[in-house]
Amino acid sequence: MDLVLVLIIAIVIVFIAMNIFRSVENNKMAKQKNFGQIAGEREVLKSSPSQELLTTLGLVNNQAAPLRDKLNAAWDEQYAAGVKKRLIEKNIISEDDYKWYELELKRFFLLSAVMKNVPMYNSKVDAIWHDMILFTKEYSVFCDVFNRGFIHHMPSVDREKTEEKASHERAVFELFYTAIFSIHERTDSIHGGFFQNRLDKSFLTKLNELTGDKLNDWLDDELFKFHHPDSLQLIQDIRETLKKQAKKAALSFKKYSAANNKNTLTIPRSS
Repeated sequence: MDLVLVLIIAIVIVFIAMNIFRSVENNKMAKQKNFGQIAGEREVLKSSPSQELLTTLGLVNNQAAPLRDKLNAAWDEQYAAGVKKRLIEKNIISEDDYKWYELELKRFFLLSAVMKNVPMYNSKVDAIWHDMILFTKEYSVFCDVFNRGFIHHMPSVDREKTEEKASHERAVFELFYTAIFSIHERTDSIHGGFFQNRLDKSFLTKLNELTGDKLNDWLDDELFKFHHPDSLQLIQDIRETLKKQAKKAALSFKKYSAANNKNTLTIPRSS
């Protein structure tokens, strides 16, 4: 009996040891796999925007080129380097990622030359803007050269904003953004996912009811800023794009609202 008991104990010990060994090996493999995934993610994060993208801003509408060129001419590299140094030293933005956020701030400034209200959707892009303003003299010169006037930083104070209003505001932003710029590999991670928000029903209704000069006047009053002389042709192009988008939306709006009992409609992708 003692011999049998010893054999049973020995078998149990061997079985436990084998399972421990397998568990250790599986953990090693999992760690190696995770490390490989993390390393791959780091490689993606380390990739910087191409020099072409930084220079052209990734325009898809040539009517925005005069504004882009004026912005690049106003951009003081020494001033920008000082802002970058401050933010990296404060660990707000990493060296690897900085150019992506700076690119999006430049796009934001260009949008501000044509949009009445440009919402800000990224805190790091906003941080660069904040620190630019701290260099009051340099910022004033930049605004004068590019915008012929100060680009004010207005904090959001609309605490009563409904989900529908926020969605409509985002959809309008996306319409302008995609009418002017290409979507790059970091767009969603910086601004959040696109084409998930909805234009308000009353906006679409007005867009489809009005015609001719009345429609143009209403759109101009609702959306556009006529401050920059180089923006006029671009505004006209975006206005026409908006009309086309509205027609696409109108084709399915009645059917959609009846089926879903909603007062909004997702903005369609540009074709």
